[in-house]
Amino acid sequence: MPSALSYVLASAFLVPGILALLIRDPRRSRVVGFGGGAVASFLGLVVTLVGAMGGAPMRIPLPAPVPWAASELFIDGLSAFFLALIFFIGFLVSVYAVGYMKEFDAHRRGQAAPLLLNLLLLSMAFVVSAGDMLSFLLGWEAMSLASYFLVVLDHEKREARQAGLIYLIATHIGTGGILLAFLFLVQTTGSFSFNGFAAVPISDPAILSATFGFALLGFGTKAGIFPLHIWLPYAHPEAPSPVSAVMSGVMIKMGIYGIVRFLFYLLPSPPASFGATLLALGLLSGVFGVLYAIVQHDLKRLLAFHSVENIGIILIGIGAASLCQATGRPDAARLLLVGGLFHVLNHATFKALLFLGAGAVLQGAHTRNIEKLGGLMRGMPLTGVAFLAGSLAISAVPPFNGFASEFAIYRGL
Repeated sequence: MPSALSYVLASAFLVPGILALLIRDPRRSRVVGFGGGAVASFLGLVVTLVGAMGGAPMRIPLPAPVPWAASELFIDGLSAFFLALIFFIGFLVSVYAVGYMKEFDAHRRGQAAPLLLNLLLLSMAFVVSAGDMLSFLLGWEAMSLASYFLVVLDHEKREARQAGLIYLIATHIGTGGILLAFLFLVQTTGSFSFNGFAAVPISDPAILSATFGFALLGFGTKAGIFPLHIWLPYAHPEAPSPVSAVMSGVMIKMGIYGIVRFLFYLLPSPPASFGATLLALGLLSGVFGVLYAIVQHDLKRLLAFHSVENIGIILIGIGAASLCQATGRPDAARLLLVGGLFHVLNHATFKALLFLGAGAVLQGAHTRNIEKLGGLMRGMPLTGVAFLAGSLAISAVPPFNGFASEFAIYRGL
């Protein structure tokens, strides 16, 4: 039954996207493609929440891509958390995109957007559900390619092509790092499954450090950790606002998922130095993300640098949790890890809100220049209120959600 349900869910994402390509009328194409993505996301959210209530991890066998390696989906509590996040943000963005993406109606490429967005959501779900190396890398590459084509959707603009090239290079450097980390695990364990990786600890400190280093390079690039964030302030401003909301809200969190999966599951009992490294990178990302953000005049570029800052806050929680675990403070480790994951949730919600609000501002005011956006409350009161709420949340002002998760992290330090 779970296997059949996973195929139904995949079809629910892909079929509307394919139909959107075949429908000639742009409006109907948008309604079918993005509307179908919203329905699929809602279905995925319901299935995830119902499945999570069962408590026990779920294994779903998949057809083996190669004869010498079994493939499966493995959904535990961590996977379910990220799945719910993907489907929740996916639902909101898909509904928003039905109206927003009408600006691409005059171009045939606009009818490819629903399929690409649905494929991006589906591939992210596949990444966090993968139970083996090959499935994970397949989902990771599909996610990278779908997001690349969405970034360059307006490829007639030189800035979009430049942003796409920078993103494509950065993401494949990161993929190379992840592949090398997995190959070290395969060499040590003789297995391709995540359970096999976790069952055999790496005894050689040099190989363990190399595995962590390559994983950090790969996942850190996707997450936008300083100084691996170079692609992020280029891609976010040039992508359509619904795509920016998905990329900042959930796609960069795939890097966080990978770090947590490696640090707390695939590498049993990592040394304290790993947590200290993440903690230091989190502090650097938080400080430099803010410094870059405060000098920006482009609204979406400012939001992109704030993603670097908030990824830093998340890393502080995760890194400190690993450090506490390695030094015999399990209670503090649990609080910090929960705080870090709580901020993953909160950042996804308020950053998606801010990018969707930025899209409404862009369509209403026809500019991203902050200096020219005075009087927003008078001209666009609903957008102004929503943007104010998101701004207060990202500033961690009580009682908004950004405060709660940041307080949990700082309380655990």
